[in-house]
Amino acid sequence: MTGTFSQPSSPESDNESLLYRLVDLAVLSDEGPDAIRQLLPEPQRARFDELLGIHTGVDDLRRRQEIAERSRREYETLSAREAARERLARQRAEAEFAGLSPATLAAELAEGVEPVEYLIKDYVPDGCNVIVNAAKKVGKTTLMNHLARCYADGLPFLGRYATKQLRVGIWNYEVERRQYLNWMADARIENTGDVVVEHLRGKSVNLRSDYVCEVTVQWLKSNAIDVWILDPGHRACAGFDSEKNTEVLEFTEKLDAIRKEAGVRSIHMPLHTGHNGKHARGAVRFGDWADVIWTYEKENDRRALSAEGRDVEMPEQTLSYDPVTRQLAVSGGSLAFEEKKTHIDLIVQWMREHPDEHPARNSIGGHVGIKKESGAYAADEAVRRGLLEYRPGRRKDSRHLHLPGSPFAQPG
Repeated sequence: MTGTFSQPSSPESDNESLLYRLVDLAVLSDEGPDAIRQLLPEPQRARFDELLGIHTGVDDLRRRQEIAERSRREYETLSAREAARERLARQRAEAEFAGLSPATLAAELAEGVEPVEYLIKDYVPDGCNVIVNAAKKVGKTTLMNHLARCYADGLPFLGRYATKQLRVGIWNYEVERRQYLNWMADARIENTGDVVVEHLRGKSVNLRSDYVCEVTVQWLKSNAIDVWILDPGHRACAGFDSEKNTEVLEFTEKLDAIRKEAGVRSIHMPLHTGHNGKHARGAVRFGDWADVIWTYEKENDRRALSAEGRDVEMPEQTLSYDPVTRQLAVSGGSLAFEEKKTHIDLIVQWMREHPDEHPARNSIGGHVGIKKESGAYAADEAVRRGLLEYRPGRRKDSRHLHLPGSPFAQPG
């Protein structure tokens, strides 16, 4: 803060009084002290600089005092806010804490133990959190929409697994509203009144906010939602850093608190995976939170789903896809198994088309356009199933493929 520099009560001369006024002018003017210094005779410049230094020191002292006072007031304000936040957090924790049970295991078992109930047989126990790990663009939303249809209409999941008829709430973060509704129309859900969709693409729903959490609970309660689908989970994590375990812990605890208060029976949350297609991107806490982890994969035109978790252990199964209804159904075993089966078919078909040729075990892959090792394994399986047979070649350790019952011919 600048101001008029107080002069001595009895200046020694008019020149001294003039210098005081010039110092005031130098501090207040836009030109600054250098312009005025140049106008003074050389003997007066030293005194001008001395008075200017005193003036500046006084001004700096005033500024420092004001800054210190502002800092003190700001510190007191922040301290009061922090103390209020701590008191509020303590009050909430005390209000939410229901106490600890004194019951022993014997007492609890004596009350009787209910069997685990499944919302989807073998896939979703009641009360569990499910994450669905899948790479981008493999059809996560298609899987979630099929899931919604099965819940709403009480249809078998994947055409095979009994599913309870429940109300579904979907938070669609990823697909544009018009396109999403077209997909849902294709799904041919009968009980559309039991599916409630919130379109959130381009919107932020930050669950750090207590107000947002309260509105979310009210939305779930008013719609009587049993199953809540957040598609995809990384976008639902807005306001939290999905790369940090502490942040994801806070996010998932918010979800659990909302689910409990709203009476939701299960949360399903697809997550994008990294390049390996197996594990979700971001913090490992996502996997810690889930009770059940589904892994959804796609190779070429084949889709496959597996699941593991608490009271869940489902091996990988390939799925068929109906492009008209966008529905999925179990069609076979694992992707590896189905690939081997395809390789076997290729080899047997080639042998039938070339009955006079008898390739060696390690060369058949080249004839049908697959890897050498894959061809050899598939040939072994074809022989084990009785579709083909091995016969020795000219070299004692060589084995050559023949159609069963074909005339013996030793390879040349």
